Amino acid sequence: MNSNHFIKKACIAILSNFDKRNKKIWLFGEWFGKRCGDNSLYLANYVAQKHPDIHVFFAANKDTDLSLLDKRIKVIDRTSRKSIAVYRRAGVVVMNQGIQDFMDDPYNYFSGAVTVNLWHGVPWKKIFLDSSKNTSFLGKMIDRIAMVMTRSKYYLSLSEDFTRIIRNSTGVKDKNIIKSGYPRNSIFYDDEVIKTAKGRIIDALKKNGADINDKTRLITYMPTFRDSGAPTFSFNEMDESFFEYLRTENIVLVEKNHFADINKMKDSIRNRVINLPDCNAPELLAASDMLITDYSSCFFDYLVLDRPIIHFIYDYEDYSTKDRGVYYSKDEVVCGDTAMDTRELFDSIKRNISDPNINQDLRNKRREVYITYENEDSCKQIYDFIRGVL
Repeated sequence: MNSNHFIKKACIAILSNFDKRNKKIWLFGEWFGKRCGDNSLYLANYVAQKHPDIHVFFAANKDTDLSLLDKRIKVIDRTSRKSIAVYRRAGVVVMNQGIQDFMDDPYNYFSGAVTVNLWHGVPWKKIFLDSSKNTSFLGKMIDRIAMVMTRSKYYLSLSEDFTRIIRNSTGVKDKNIIKSGYPRNSIFYDDEVIKTAKGRIIDALKKNGADINDKTRLITYMPTFRDSGAPTFSFNEMDESFFEYLRTENIVLVEKNHFADINKMKDSIRNRVINLPDCNAPELLAASDMLITDYSSCFFDYLVLDRPIIHFIYDYEDYSTKDRGVYYSKDEVVCGDTAMDTRELFDSIKRNISDPNINQDLRNKRREVYITYENEDSCKQIYDFIRGVL
């Protein structure tokens, strides 16, 4: 960023404090405008359905799938300069990444608004300032200035441990941290919603050629991305004995790469491993009988469902020391079996299919530490907090 660009960004961040805000206008966005299926979606729907006096806007790109968005919500084009008028009037602005959810070149038009970052996952891997690779004093100072210019006023936290991480990595105070669960996880507490979600996932699998019926068990594999650009494992690499096991046990395995790695998704194979890159992640988790992941925060969400979790962390040494870095050692945080190679992975799958409750005590223990505030009323709690601030 050149000096003129930096000065312009700083000026906009300062001047937006003086914009006239409407407390009845709430603006939502997520995933750089390219997705509509995370915490912002579920809280936006809640506000639109429960509080019709509020004008709810959702900023997204023109080609984004908005099928899960409540019809009462007004969609605005994130790439249009006309949207800036809404940005400068919104009294409440909710995001799950940062202000880049609303524009590619992120200018902070929201300084005068109540800004809330719901974030998109309880962190095992490092986030915000903690993930910076700058080691010089000047580099660290620039990072901190950029954080102050762009950070939200309020952040959501699911536990005391998460609160500590948010506080240290953003510089916000404890009073500016909302203690509640993730809005997206609210679907895990309703059996009818889970049933509907599973139906949609099964329909998507059938369209992709899956050999599936009412008794088919679903295993989901959701790895995170690597900052280094290193490729992530795909089950397409397994040998024939694995696919024979899937056929015998009537199992379909769904692969869903991280948003940042969608373009790296490998083709489906043998119709027992199916790629669903664009499906809604919470619905996929709700539909799944088992989760396989690595460092992705999705396993914290999956704890709510109390179903088997396997961590395939074949590159643990490199990832924990040379890539993003992690807050906890694997022994402190894993919620089920850990596998370091495909043989161990296959054995773990068979063991957990045979007995889904073998790691139940461990899952309960992790839930008490890492998602302490998770509950079915998270949307109401977050809404009440924001109204209290207003």
